[in-house]
Amino acid sequence: MAEQSGLPLGILIAHRKRLSGIVLGIAGVLQTIPSIALLGFLIPLAGIGARPAIIALLLYALLPIIRNTFTGITGVDTAIKEAAKGMGMNAMQLLFKIELPLAMPVILAGIRTATVINVGIATLAAYIAAGGLGEFIFGGISLNNSNMILAGAIPAAALAILLDLLLSVIQRFNIKKLRLAIILLPALTLVLSSFYLLPAAYGGKLLAGFTPEFMGREDGDIGLRKQYGLAIRTVVISDAIMYQAAYDKKLDVISGYTPVVREEVLQQYPELEGSLNKLSGLINDSIMTDLNYRTDHLKQTPEQVAKDFLLANKLWKPSRNGQKGMIRIGSKIFGEQYILSSLYKMLIEGLYRFTDLYPEYTGTGLLVILHASPGEVNAIIQDKDKVYSFVKDRFHTNYHLKWLQPVGFNNAYALMMRREQAEHAYNAVRSRSEAICQPLQKEDYVVQPVVDVSPPKWHLGHTTWFFETFLLKPHAKNYQEYNKEYNYVFNSYYETIGARVIRTDRGNLSRPGVDEIYAYRKYVDNAMNAFLNTKEAEALNELIVLGLNHEQQHQELLYTDIKYILGHNPLFPAYSEVAENNTPATTGNRFITIPAGIYEIGYEGEGFCFDNELNRHKVYLQPYSIATELVTNREYLAFINDGGYADFKYWHAEGLDWVKTNHIQSPLYWHHIEGRWHHYSMNGLQPVNNNDTLAHINFYEAAAFAAWKGMRLPTEFEWEVAATQLNWGSRWEWTDSAYLPYPGFKKAAGAIGEYNGKFMINQMVLRGASVATPPGHSRITYRNFFHPYLRWQYTGLRLVQQD
Repeated sequence: MAEQSGLPLGILIAHRKRLSGIVLGIAGVLQTIPSIALLGFLIPLAGIGARPAIIALLLYALLPIIRNTFTGITGVDTAIKEAAKGMGMNAMQLLFKIELPLAMPVILAGIRTATVINVGIATLAAYIAAGGLGEFIFGGISLNNSNMILAGAIPAAALAILLDLLLSVIQRFNIKKLRLAIILLPALTLVLSSFYLLPAAYGGKLLAGFTPEFMGREDGDIGLRKQYGLAIRTVVISDAIMYQAAYDKKLDVISGYTPVVREEVLQQYPELEGSLNKLSGLINDSIMTDLNYRTDHLKQTPEQVAKDFLLANKLWKPSRNGQKGMIRIGSKIFGEQYILSSLYKMLIEGLYRFTDLYPEYTGTGLLVILHASPGEVNAIIQDKDKVYSFVKDRFHTNYHLKWLQPVGFNNAYALMMRREQAEHAYNAVRSRSEAICQPLQKEDYVVQPVVDVSPPKWHLGHTTWFFETFLLKPHAKNYQEYNKEYNYVFNSYYETIGARVIRTDRGNLSRPGVDEIYAYRKYVDNAMNAFLNTKEAEALNELIVLGLNHEQQHQELLYTDIKYILGHNPLFPAYSEVAENNTPATTGNRFITIPAGIYEIGYEGEGFCFDNELNRHKVYLQPYSIATELVTNREYLAFINDGGYADFKYWHAEGLDWVKTNHIQSPLYWHHIEGRWHHYSMNGLQPVNNNDTLAHINFYEAAAFAAWKGMRLPTEFEWEVAATQLNWGSRWEWTDSAYLPYPGFKKAAGAIGEYNGKFMINQMVLRGASVATPPGHSRITYRNFFHPYLRWQYTGLRLVQQD
């Protein structure tokens, strides 16, 4: 293309010398523009990718080709040209038979110069998603990987040398032998250019933008494609232009510190918000330092580090390899950005069938993207919350992007999402509660077999009442309460709100009926969807998030209460095909040793947590060894067969009284039928699988089994310190810690203050999560709590070897 443009211009100014100053001057000015700057200037005009890169390379190649063409033609001996005219040649014959053949060595020298220059400049095109060897060079610089730098630099240098040698050979050819090449040149240009169209035609509907090194590494995009068979079309792009590229709809997905998502993409895929928020609050300074250490010093791949972190937090799921859509992702070229982009990509691909996000620093958003004035910066820079609020508001105004809750560590990572998507998050949580109840018959909605189990319809009503009572009634303008009597029916334990139906009588409420409760939910949901799009709702974000987490807690209670209702029906009816068993890792159980020392416990970060996870504080731990896996049915059967339930020396006094009073001989739902143990599962009555993880035991049973093994239960602090190295998430794990407030714990004002604090007596802490826990609801610092005799939840145990 440069030859096709430069040669005619060189010929033109050679014959019209008055134009030579203007044309050569313009070409010279273009040559002096820094390549990065020129690429940046072209983005608003040509977008990102190959198009602006080709234009830039064309402009850089013009000067040597035009100048050498001009010099070569004007350098042809005048006597030769006069002789040709005397022989009767016209202007065209003179040009093609005399001037160009004689000037060709000089012209080819210009083409050689332009080619070598463009090979070097082309590596910079990686910054604008145009691909090339620059991906390896920039990636290697970011990760301090010399091999990666050489993988890009050596082929680039070799390519420049090879092309220069080929052109030098062509330069020695007779001009007549080049005629065919000259004729085929336009066709060859069209063929080669078509390769830039092939990715767009066959790569999918969505385009992901990644950092140079992530794209070029085996542990980055290449490894993800090999391992998961991803069908996402990806390009490399600099973080400096990702926002504008997404805003201009050139990218669907970008990776970085705060996921930034185009509004149209979020409207098409509303599930994204819930996925992105799952990392909120999970990564503090120390965790991010550890993740960086693993990639920078231990040379572990970002993909592996990300997967290990998701596994430890029970967020990893295999890619679903879906065809729902494709989204573009981009990120900054820092090591920890590769970790975060891998986290987000795996997280979303495991939960859904697409990926789309971009993480960002609030500081970068403030100073680099928004270019806040010195006065604005000075007014807010000392307060991270003010910085977050400022950036959040400006990004919504300028880019139509919404920042979600910060991930947690000190660089204030956060996820961006447009305001409208708060509505989608609300609806996703609310619809899940109704989906849990979908397999039920209407008669199942009313049953309350014991005090700790509430009827499913009460859960549906109570979670709706929470949003109506704490958000709509006090904050939504002109909201009309659905039914004032529901304040008495669906209040659970909030003394501040007033009188209520006592817990044991919830199963006596034949009215309101199931249909009426669903109508109540629809009424409140319509009002909440309208309210979430108001400015008032933005100021109540923490309360809204609390309401969603509250409903997620009741979703787990719905599962376990439904199981208790159906599991105590003599017909043992199946609920649905639910995978509630978890087979331990094939590597087997092992014990890891944690050294003595002072450790920090409790939640730290900007995301959501319950008040009982605060405040973060230090504890001293003696050395201990903790099992990586939970106890299995096989191990517990050995305890039963050894007469463990009858041997007093393993039991707390209260536990032994409980065993004798209730004639306990096995975990809940276990039945000894015709010489074999069976258990009720959500799939109906099934033989006990010895390899499955033990479930439905209480604290007394867990402590007795540990004593029988000559071991003990971990404290909640021991569990939290070791959690990243444990296989957890299938059972709530009993600890040996009483449920007590952390240092500095304060109850919130009003009814919300009753959420956790008043229960900090006579209960034991459980850590982890279970198969019934909504995805992303739990975290390492999460503190569940139950009375020691309760076992209707999916509870299990982990052993600690005696000190």
